[in-house]
Amino acid sequence: MKVPVISIVGPTASGKSFVAHTLALRIMNDLKIPSEIISCDSVQVYKYFDIGTDKVPLSQRKEVTYHLIDILEPNEGRFSAGQFRKSFDEIVEGINSRGSVAIMVGGTGLYYKSVRVGFAEAPEANNEIRNELTRLAKEKGTGFLYDILKKVDEIYASKISKNDLKRIIRALEVFRLTGKQFSEIHSFSVPSRHKIYSFLMLPERRLLYERIDERVDKMIEKGLIDEVKWIIQNYGTEIYPLQSIGYKEMVEFLRGSISLTQAIELIKRNTKNFAKRQITLFRHTPIDEVVYLNEISERTLVEVVEKIFEKVCEFLNC
Repeated sequence: MKVPVISIVGPTASGKSFVAHTLALRIMNDLKIPSEIISCDSVQVYKYFDIGTDKVPLSQRKEVTYHLIDILEPNEGRFSAGQFRKSFDEIVEGINSRGSVAIMVGGTGLYYKSVRVGFAEAPEANNEIRNELTRLAKEKGTGFLYDILKKVDEIYASKISKNDLKRIIRALEVFRLTGKQFSEIHSFSVPSRHKIYSFLMLPERRLLYERIDERVDKMIEKGLIDEVKWIIQNYGTEIYPLQSIGYKEMVEFLRGSISLTQAIELIKRNTKNFAKRQITLFRHTPIDEVVYLNEISERTLVEVVEKIFEKVCEFLNC
């Protein structure tokens, strides 16, 4: 079943989180339909990474149910696009079963792409494994490899011919390299089956950069340095999320490699460069409507919510 999902994406500091939360409340209050929000952010999945990600405060999470926030310990490694896609499909089905409206919001382009276009995380070809499997096929026949495939990935084996040596070898190669069934990986190489309608928040470049500068300054005021100190004391400096913007620069500052002023300027510069990459990726991925912004204030964002709400009513046939 195709479940309708409202998607609000855009570069960092574009106001999308405010819009998504306000929209969810509007849907609940005016349409009397529960709403739940799916975070599309690759760092907010980690516990304790709060200030540097501008994570939705607990008070708002009591008003609206949020998914994929604080689901991992900081030392649990990368939450891949494939993992996001699998979680997204499962969460959307759960939201639908509860009679709620699903809203996805965030700026991690690869997560969004995995949903709208598909994203297969199959590894590159490995000639050593391929040559070994080819030799086995010559010695014992293609059927021998096909029988092995049926044992490790019965679903994919049932979809291909027992004589399709190329696909058999690829599936076994992927299983050897990742420990994952090719059927599982391949299932994410197509768009999500759910009905997604996406809005891209796109502020003027000058305005966006001003907002980024303001946000970074506020993060420092809120205690980003102490947050990073605590994370390092409890998890060390080698964990994956400390490689993200805002955290890696603070790590360098705390090591004494750069001054605080340099760290702040680096965060601002790196965030602006990241925002440019976000915009480029979103522009090359299917978007239904672009919301152009020449001002980012509570008033203008509420106006955006009103416009999106009208589309939501059409989308949901309410």
